[in-house]
Amino acid sequence: MTLQEVKEYLRIDYEDDDNYISDLIEVSDFYIDKAVGAEYKSKPAYEKIAILVQKKIIKDMYDERSTTVTDRTKQSIIVTTIFENLESAQWET
Repeated sequence: MTLQEVKEYLRIDYEDDDNYISDLIEVSDFYIDKAVGAEYKSKPAYEKIAILVQKKIIKDMYDERSTTVTDRTKQSIIVTTIFENLESAQWET
């Protein structure tokens, strides 16, 4: 995912937060890989759904101005379901 794609998703048209957003892209990618493994990256069918959940994670971290999940953050059923689907990539042949 590119910086420009994320900025378009977040509707940001200035450069002040470019370094921070780049960090969020890296952190969110690492987070997803740690949560479900990286096998989904080798399967094109999973690409769009992985991008969707990565954008959601980046938006949440950007809005909170944090790379951690706060205690008051509610668990998203959609994100949980997407994680389960991405994780299943390791069993697909």
